[in-house]
Amino acid sequence: MEISVNSFVLKDQTGYHAGPRGAGDEIDKRGRWRNFYMASQIMLAPNPTRSGAIDRVLIIANGSSPEKAVVLNVDELSKNSKLLTQFNPGYHYATKFWDAVSALILVGGIVLSFVWHWWAWIAGFVIAFVIYRSNRKSVADFAKEILDNDPNAIVHFASLGLIWEINRAALVPER
Repeated sequence: MEISVNSFVLKDQTGYHAGPRGAGDEIDKRGRWRNFYMASQIMLAPNPTRSGAIDRVLIIANGSSPEKAVVLNVDELSKNSKLLTQFNPGYHYATKFWDAVSALILVGGIVLSFVWHWWAWIAGFVIAFVIYRSNRKSVADFAKEILDNDPNAIVHFASLGLIWEINRAALVPER
């Protein structure tokens, strides 16, 4: 069964492949074509549904031509973790828990700077920021895991507008 999404075709029976096979494409242990080089890094890309605003994305497939790629918007998954609940409620609760821990550490650092050493807010800010960034990275890992384990996930994410095709030249590494 083929699913047309924003002018490119995803073949849900064969995995995430949506174009010509290229370097790094291999068959995984479930017999699906996957590009193991592409999903290893979070990239920054303009989002066509938000007037070109920059979002963090995960490359999930080759595009309709060699210079294009199919990407998943992980920024929206980070902002609205309820989108992950359908696949595993633990993803949503883990994301919310670590967001709360990060906020508590930040507030605790500020309070400690008044009652203890003045520099405690700096330590609180650094620790809270590290937890916040790790939490956002774990959402991308959750998305990769969902795409690996659920063949209908790509259809679900595409119906929410979280998947689009983009020129590879527009992709920028996050770091």
